[in-house]
Amino acid sequence: MVIAAGFSVERAMEFVAAAGEAAANAIEHGPGFGTLKLWHEDEAIVCEISDPAGRLLDGSAGASP
Repeated sequence: MVIAAGFSVERAMEFVAAAGEAAANAIEHGPGFGTLKLWHEDEAIVCEISDPAGRLLDGSAGASP
């Protein structure tokens, strides 16, 4: 999906590494499991990772690219 969306190979590898790091963090510091959702919108790829124990403390997170 990342290559099909126009990412360079290097950028795709960075995206996968970041998603993997976020998922590992949710598992390690959460209940040991979570949910990963991945989709694309226009020219963007969105990766949403959550765990039932996590909560967002910064209400402005995600407000800028």
